[in-house]
Amino acid sequence: MILRRNVHIRTRIALRIAAFSSALLILMAVGVIGVFQQQLFAGLDDVLSVRAESNQQLIDFGTTPPSLRLVDDPNRELLTGEAVLRLYAVDGTLLTDASPETGVTPDERAAVLAVAPGRDVRKTVDLADDEDYRVVAKLVGNHGTGPVVLVTGLEQSRASGPLRTLRIILAIAIPATVAGTALGGYWVARRALQPVSEMTTTAQHITRYGDLSKRVPGSDTGDELGHLAATLNVMIERINDTVERERRFTADASHELRTPLAAIEAGIDVTLANERSGDEYRRVLAIVRGQTRRLDRLANQLLLLSRLDGDDVRQTFAPIELNGLLEAVAESFTSAHPRAAFVTDIPADSVAVWGDNELLARAVMNVLENSVTHAGDDAAIVLGLRRDLSRVVITIEDDGPGIPPAFADSVFRRFRRVDGHVVRGTGLGLSIVQAIVECHGGIVAFVAPNRSDGARLEIVLPATDESRSGG
Repeated sequence: MILRRNVHIRTRIALRIAAFSSALLILMAVGVIGVFQQQLFAGLDDVLSVRAESNQQLIDFGTTPPSLRLVDDPNRELLTGEAVLRLYAVDGTLLTDASPETGVTPDERAAVLAVAPGRDVRKTVDLADDEDYRVVAKLVGNHGTGPVVLVTGLEQSRASGPLRTLRIILAIAIPATVAGTALGGYWVARRALQPVSEMTTTAQHITRYGDLSKRVPGSDTGDELGHLAATLNVMIERINDTVERERRFTADASHELRTPLAAIEAGIDVTLANERSGDEYRRVLAIVRGQTRRLDRLANQLLLLSRLDGDDVRQTFAPIELNGLLEAVAESFTSAHPRAAFVTDIPADSVAVWGDNELLARAVMNVLENSVTHAGDDAAIVLGLRRDLSRVVITIEDDGPGIPPAFADSVFRRFRRVDGHVVRGTGLGLSIVQAIVECHGGIVAFVAPNRSDGARLEIVLPATDESRSGG
């Protein structure tokens, strides 16, 4: 507290800017490094997969045992130890080594022994001079001589090298940026507070010498500090008038008997009655307002997820007729997206579940909005409902780009979404859907669509005895 009182405002502003920018840049750097690392190693695995497929053509099953034909090594990767290409028997016996510079380690043999039909083994191994390699062991079959294991590998530095460079760049850039923003913040704060220093000097002069003829400078700038200076000048003027009245009262009380409290009170009332404008900060506040709204929306979503993670929400559950709920959601969705080719397949038989009406409506609406987001405003969407023995199944199917099978589970992770064929961080809509469904004792998943393209999501909930046949 003592340190805070002794530090100038401009210094505190610079320090806070430095702290905020440091935290923001560090978080950004962690995210960038994480995404970059994932992409680099995924790219390295993709290159290995392509090479492994291509290298199968080099296996000569006409020899006993099978061997590798002459390897074309235009970039001298095998000779210099940058790449790995070896052929093994299924028992781990080395048949042909086209990359002797790298050497063979127990880790590589373990990868060979772990190979099974239809299951390639990917592994990071230390082969030579403490250099890590990324290898893929692939079982290659032959009806005549039996299967063999082909090992293809590349130096992991192809991915770790750029990652190391990125870390060095960020390690230099972040402190430099923080220092620059702190100095810039100090300079801006100093320039912005310069009129305040001049006001302080004037006020000190008035206090020391009682010279009420002095006025605070900067009242004609038209900004917030100008308004403050003008207000202080009005106050000084009124104080000066009051003092003059007091002097006249002392000199001639019989003619100037008036109370200075009226003038002082009037001055205070006028000061309090005037609204202080915020023009100078409006531009900054407009920017902050936009980010505040995104964060407020994210905060509300996280609060909902937190609420769904608890048990309190289940205490308000009651029997819900899904037929009416889905029809209401469909009507609301159609009003919001008139261009969508929206069709409902809701049976006349009453279908009921035990749950929360608002939460289930939000879950279905989130899925529909997700379909429009990925399939377009004119997407063809079908909302269906059926009872399957003791289960209730809600289906939402669209004609969009669909969900790659490898990403069908990833889209439900918090802060993850699928855009085309790339998993990108950042979505909570489907995470909320999953949390709501699981809170109701159900499951949600993407399944194979009925059509050749598009996506089909199923929400499966336990049915209640309230479900009955319609008359």
